[in-house]
Amino acid sequence: MEIITRKEALERGLKSYFTGKPCKHRHIAKRSVCDSGCFECQVIKNAKQYRANPSKRAKKKAYNKEYHAANRPRIRKRKAEYHIAHKERINEQSRQWRLDNPERFRERVKACHARVPEKRRAKSLRYRKANLENCRATSRTYYAAYPEKALARCRLRQARKRQLTPSSLTKEHNAEMVELYLYARLLSIAHGSGFHVHHKQPLSKGGLHEPSNLEILTAFDNLSKGNRTK
Repeated sequence: MEIITRKEALERGLKSYFTGKPCKHRHIAKRSVCDSGCFECQVIKNAKQYRANPSKRAKKKAYNKEYHAANRPRIRKRKAEYHIAHKERINEQSRQWRLDNPERFRERVKACHARVPEKRRAKSLRYRKANLENCRATSRTYYAAYPEKALARCRLRQARKRQLTPSSLTKEHNAEMVELYLYARLLSIAHGSGFHVHHKQPLSKGGLHEPSNLEILTAFDNLSKGNRTK
């Protein structure tokens, strides 16, 4: 932020100035040209008054709602211009907020998707069509980092195609199946030979793709067994 004195700000017709020095409350922020007041102190003062006066809060809320309804195009244009002028800073702040608040971010995304599922689907399709190679590269990177999740998802998709996945399957069941595929992969690495997650009752014989119907076998035993139940 540019260092500028109050005198220079007055000469240039500015409404604020910044000295880089802390105020009496140790805030390093812009100050008002008219009274040399610290902006941060004023924000805190306004917030205290706002919380202490419920009627004023309700009045302010009603005014904001009325103003936004009457000036919607103007507000949108002003926000768009601000975002273009400060794109990098806004993106960095958003990224940092997502890192600091992962749970709240996921809740917001779920709520947004629930409100406008068709719009979200159309947007995803447009993005994938315009960035096909990037999407494929991202998928390959993800599958290389989490092969057990990719395999569990592949098996689940196959089972769904055959309509052999119970409708009562929960997130906990899915997590349990992912753990089975992960354990099979770790066994394969530790022993130097392949281990498979096997359906006790084969899917081709009406078996369900659920945790109670899965077990870990060596690759030789699984492939030798085929679709037999014993």
